[in-house]
Amino acid sequence: MVAPSFYNQADQNIYNQGYSFIPQEMYRGGAFNIPTNNNTGGVTTLPVNPFMNSGGGGGGGTAFTGGVNSLTTDFMNTITDRQNRLNNPSDKFFGFDTMRDQQLTGADAGFYIGSNTAIPQEKTFAGNIQDFLTPQSADDIIAGGYEPKMKLGILANILPDRYGTLPRGDQAFIARNMGYTGPTVFGENTGNQDIFGMNTRSGFGNYAEAVGKQVDKLGASLGAGGAIGGKDAYQGATFNEETGMFEADDDTAAAMAAAAKANQMTKMVRAKYNFYTQQTKQRDDDRKAAEEAQAKQTAAIAAANKAAAARGDRRGGYQSNFAQDSDFMGGGGRDRGNDPSDAGGSDTMGSFAYGGRVPYMMGGLANLVDIYD
Repeated sequence: MVAPSFYNQADQNIYNQGYSFIPQEMYRGGAFNIPTNNNTGGVTTLPVNPFMNSGGGGGGGTAFTGGVNSLTTDFMNTITDRQNRLNNPSDKFFGFDTMRDQQLTGADAGFYIGSNTAIPQEKTFAGNIQDFLTPQSADDIIAGGYEPKMKLGILANILPDRYGTLPRGDQAFIARNMGYTGPTVFGENTGNQDIFGMNTRSGFGNYAEAVGKQVDKLGASLGAGGAIGGKDAYQGATFNEETGMFEADDDTAAAMAAAAKANQMTKMVRAKYNFYTQQTKQRDDDRKAAEEAQAKQTAAIAAANKAAAARGDRRGGYQSNFAQDSDFMGGGGRDRGNDPSDAGGSDTMGSFAYGGRVPYMMGGLANLVDIYD
């Protein structure tokens, strides 16, 4: 097996030499020295239904009996590959080109030919269909916000789904974690579940909030006064939330033995804690990136409105005396402001404010339907 791409170089070296069960460096709490023999020891498989009563979804059936690290690796590789596909769509859709050179004539064509500049491209009909059917990536949502799309199938459109009401950062994080269909610790994946059986997309929940709750709950249980960390056999050792491991309180043999025993007996629950800790960090990164993108957009809109107000027109801002603005009344089209010679078009407010064609996602009939991707 090849180490997952999100491992750092040290972790990849360890993984590629056969030690796939070793936690990542951020969770080890120290260097890992590769043994000179092949006896790696320790529990590397999941017992039957290890988290059946721990909440977070999942059901009955036979639990996954492979290595917990292989589950995590498969999950991360699957969702990463999906995001790469969404961010880099194919230039073919059912055999048809998705992009083509713009159809330019006269001076416009001559400009590009004379300056030896590539002619700008535009989407073809196939490209527009591909775009319509392709869900947004997490990066797209962060940069521009969530854009609902019609689900295929009547039932899909009437089922509850609060996704469209969530904050942008949470939407991006959820989108980033969709697409995994492999097994969970409970067995079969019933659809859009993570490796511990929690739904990444649900009608009523919010996976971005749920991962944080899991970290809090598991951290409390593993802590000194918790149901796990407070066990008599583990006294002399304390769970370190940063490393995800129990550490001896001092250098006595009893304390070191207590830490070793605690780490051995809590492999699976710590794996769950470490998984959701990593998820929470990614969620926080997505939330921060989304907030920054929204702040930039808000600032850009405010600047455009201010500039428009200073010009006395409505290109980017509101003008109360719009009845005298021929650009607005005529529908715009070439962004000439109050130029009465502008024939207008269908790309500005005026075109639909006075009975013109309504853009698909701006108040048209489509918005009356529950449209999510």
